[in-house]
Amino acid sequence: MSTRKNALIVSAKRNGFRRWGWLGWRYRILWQRTMTEIELHLKTPTVSIEDATLVVDAFWGEADPKPITPYNQVRGLVRRCLEANYQPDEIINALHHTDAYTLSALEFTLRSARRKTRTNLAGTTERILMMRAQRDR
Repeated sequence: MSTRKNALIVSAKRNGFRRWGWLGWRYRILWQRTMTEIELHLKTPTVSIEDATLVVDAFWGEADPKPITPYNQVRGLVRRCLEANYQPDEIINALHHTDAYTLSALEFTLRSARRKTRTNLAGTTERILMMRAQRDR
């Protein structure tokens, strides 16, 4: 392929295939065939929108100031969290303590809260066992 032909293909790709230049009808048909063969296989959601709406409504009523993020986007995040088997009270607590309403920020807040709870329970258990051991002496 010549340099000119490569340059035209690159420019056609950059411009969304609007300017074809001398590429001809073969590239148009090839592009149209590839665009019609896209299939989407989406998982069926296991959590209903109503369940997510209940959790978001509980959070939205308590939130002060209200988030700038749209309600529907927060509901989508809550739905994903419910599908990942997080409890509604955990999600509401994470929504109050997160810095950004993105999936990664919310997941980080949920995981760190669980880690803190696990560490606190382990520390409490150790203290109880130490106190019992001292009492039994």
